[in-house]
Amino acid sequence: MRRNLLLMVVIALASTELAQGKECKGVNLPDQVQVAGSTLVLNGLGLRQATMLKVNVYVGALYLTKTSNDASAILASNTPKQIVLHFVRSVGGDDIAKGWSEGFEKNAKAELPALKGAIKGNDFAKAFFSIWLGDPPNPELKSGMLGGTCG
Repeated sequence: MRRNLLLMVVIALASTELAQGKECKGVNLPDQVQVAGSTLVLNGLGLRQATMLKVNVYVGALYLTKTSNDASAILASNTPKQIVLHFVRSVGGDDIAKGWSEGFEKNAKAELPALKGAIKGNDFAKAFFSIWLGDPPNPELKSGMLGGTCG
């Protein structure tokens, strides 16, 4: 499962068009991306910080079919959406996997037993996106991705 999650982010990063859009901490992300035949618009950019020293780790971009600042509605929707993570420092794969595992545990603990193998419906997407839109590692990340100020 860890490899699949990492692969999804790599694919998301590789498929993002490099047109100029919004900027956060020197990272420019396009206003729109094409995903599976759908045009998604940039909803917002959030900054992931770690440790009590608030070390910048990555800028997260949330793309939706229509902008929204309602995390619950975004998580409940079955429309195309994408999160792009642009790392601003070197982070090992084990650290990424650990962070995602902690995020799943924190935001989708009761659903985890059902989220194995092939997953039909919106269940996995809801659990995955809740890492950033549920109870994220730092509140500024969620706020920025929901259209607030980045950083």
